[in-house]
Amino acid sequence: MSAATVTAGIPANMSVTLTDWAYDDSGAKIIAGAISEPVPEPSSAALAMSGALVLGAAGLRQWRKRKAATAKNIGDLIAS
Repeated sequence: MSAATVTAGIPANMSVTLTDWAYDDSGAKIIAGAISEPVPEPSSAALAMSGALVLGAAGLRQWRKRKAATAKNIGDLIAS
């Protein structure tokens, strides 16, 4: 195993130690840091979250409306 130290970048004292390297000339893809599930893009996640908020707000509004109507009906029953 060979090793090399590279010092470059900003700040100038940043260093990287490369301990091993390899190459493939077969034309196959090199998989590095593969994950099992694809990670959604931030815009997709934001769109999904905003959709969930809109649906939640609509459900809350309907729940409050039904609750107020039920309270009014019970109040009418008690008053009569």
